[in-house]
Amino acid sequence: MNTHIVPIERADNGALIVSSLTIAEGAGVQHKNVLELITKNLDDLEQFGGVAFETRPFDTAGGMQNRRVALLNEQQSTLVMTYQSNTDQVKAFKLALVKAFFEMAKRLPAQRIDLNAIDPRTLALAILEESDRADAAEAQVRELEPKAVAFEKFMVSDGSLTLGAVANMYKVGRQTLFDWLRATKVIQADRRPYQEYADWFEVKATTFERNSGASGVSHTSKLLPSGVDPLFRLLVRRGYITPDAAA
Repeated sequence: MNTHIVPIERADNGALIVSSLTIAEGAGVQHKNVLELITKNLDDLEQFGGVAFETRPFDTAGGMQNRRVALLNEQQSTLVMTYQSNTDQVKAFKLALVKAFFEMAKRLPAQRIDLNAIDPRTLALAILEESDRADAAEAQVRELEPKAVAFEKFMVSDGSLTLGAVANMYKVGRQTLFDWLRATKVIQADRRPYQEYADWFEVKATTFERNSGASGVSHTSKLLPSGVDPLFRLLVRRGYITPDAAA
């Protein structure tokens, strides 16, 4: 990668961000190492705002795959770079990264609106349109709220949900749900949650004896009440289920 050209992205809210993929390529390290560094120092990074993650597809020799990518703002990405070993390539990329954010910020100055120059009727119409958008957003939030009664009938005595019960609730097969959760990097292949989603689940480890006589460990993850709503919203955003799936 030419470290003099750093692709700065814009988040949905207009904030300037850079991906962990860009950092890995620019610093000359493996992407998984950058993600591990971000996860290890998440508390430090979130002093500068929440760290966003998303799943992005990429081509491999075996076909299309998905990978988890972190999206960092200027302060977060700069801090991650300070935690990298200071090789010549890393130092050059740090400089390019700072310059890229600076140049992008110059090209995207904050917009100022002169209210005196706006026709009152135009301003009134804009206010009404914004109000309509706010009402629509509030209606969508209400629509996405899981139906309490629908969830309660699947819950076990401690208030949690087995993933099989979650699958039944969404009217899909158990394996289909596992495939969704793995594709969105919520659940790992051994059915334990990724660290980002650990507080959504209760995990129980069970030791068993293999046919060979060796011991093995299996894991069972149950969805906690605190994870019911976030998981529901995540699956709706990803397009796997509809807002009325749990009705």
